[in-house]
Amino acid sequence: MVVFLLGSLTPLFALYPQKNKALQDVLALQPTVTEQNTCKYVTQYLMLNHLNKIAARDSLSLAIIDRFLNNLDGSKSLFLTTEVDSLKNVYGNRIIDESLAGKVNAGLTIYNLFLNRSLEKINFMHNAIPVAHFDFSQPEILVLDRKKEPWPSSHTQRSQLWLKELKYRWLSMSYAEKNDKKLRVDLYKSLTDREGILRAKSSEDAFHAYLEAIASSFDPHTSYFTEMKSDEWLQAVLKSKIWELRLLGMGKGRNFNDVVDAYCRFLDAVSAGKRASYVKDLLDKADKNLEELEAKVAESGSTGDDK
Repeated sequence: MVVFLLGSLTPLFALYPQKNKALQDVLALQPTVTEQNTCKYVTQYLMLNHLNKIAARDSLSLAIIDRFLNNLDGSKSLFLTTEVDSLKNVYGNRIIDESLAGKVNAGLTIYNLFLNRSLEKINFMHNAIPVAHFDFSQPEILVLDRKKEPWPSSHTQRSQLWLKELKYRWLSMSYAEKNDKKLRVDLYKSLTDREGILRAKSSEDAFHAYLEAIASSFDPHTSYFTEMKSDEWLQAVLKSKIWELRLLGMGKGRNFNDVVDAYCRFLDAVSAGKRASYVKDLLDKADKNLEELEAKVAESGSTGDDK
């Protein structure tokens, strides 16, 4: 279990009339015929040819649900216990039979719920950011690794988790940005960027995530992870790292940001698929900038900031 000490939760936010920025649309992705047929053929293949022969379809269906839910909500902060129990009751003994018939109802239902709960969480935080008043004077614990924690049992408990997470994000970003107004803007924008990513999800994303859960439930070493999907994953990771580096460099001074910029250029070149020699040159320059910064830090005992 990984925990992080925060300040007091009460009062975490002052009482305020919430503006209730309404959720725009409810996402309801639908599978294509090709995806339905692919699901049927992949499941048939796994049932017939996989070395790990599994006779009990009900237990396998439950294992797929558990894996899929944990893959989507590893932080245990989106789904409620009642929702998880309901999904298991409905689909816990039929996922394999439905998949063999080319039906992906369970996968799309769960993925749509994941998307809409994620948007609900972002909406909740968006509404809170403009009026947030944080108190760090009293110790408070946030569990960062919630994989072994239960899902929240109520809307109130889930809201408390979201409040703590927002407070943790605020605290993390406040090390680089001291201006309260700018911090709120940056935090709001980071959530808006995440919202854009979620709203851009397609049935193909849901389908791949679902088949990944099915395949790895037969054996953790079995994966349905297409080359295209791997490329998309790499692109997303690189862009995320660039954003994290930019945030890290905020308010740290020119020398520090020279290093950040150099590594961001390197990551951007990797993301864009530039030729290897060009990428290597960028990495060499970034490493050189880092060495120069380390030398200045060793010499002066500071970060070399010269704003």
